[in-house]
Amino acid sequence: MNYTKNDTTVLEVDVYETDKNKLANIIPAIKKVIESQGLSAQLLSVSFFKENPTIDNDPKLTTLAINTLNNVYGQGTVTVDYGQVPFSNDDFSYFQQQIPGVYFFLGGSNFEKGMIAMIHAPNFMVDEECIRTAVKKFSTLIFERLKN
Repeated sequence: MNYTKNDTTVLEVDVYETDKNKLANIIPAIKKVIESQGLSAQLLSVSFFKENPTIDNDPKLTTLAINTLNNVYGQGTVTVDYGQVPFSNDDFSYFQQQIPGVYFFLGGSNFEKGMIAMIHAPNFMVDEECIRTAVKKFSTLIFERLKN
């Protein structure tokens, strides 16, 4: 977003980085891009004001959960995705800082019924059948873990 404040153009940018080791390089990288465009003389400042915690799934537990669900319900039961979904981190990331865990996204859309579960959308709707699916799958994870 850009706007003018006190006759100065302000550019606000959300930058997402999932690798904690790269956070320190974000501001220098932005300054380098500005410099490469020949705009260094116009640059007043670059600042960093917020760091959102990132979900960081435990690799061993993630593999175990995926394999368990695929073995019980068939290959492809779990779709693996990588990266950070903007604005989707929640308190679970704080739990993962203390105890290894696995974060799952559970779809709530049902396209046949015209139900689209896009968060923060005005036409947000959830097919509540996803609750039954979640209870079934997560109960399986608990049951299989307790067996072993």
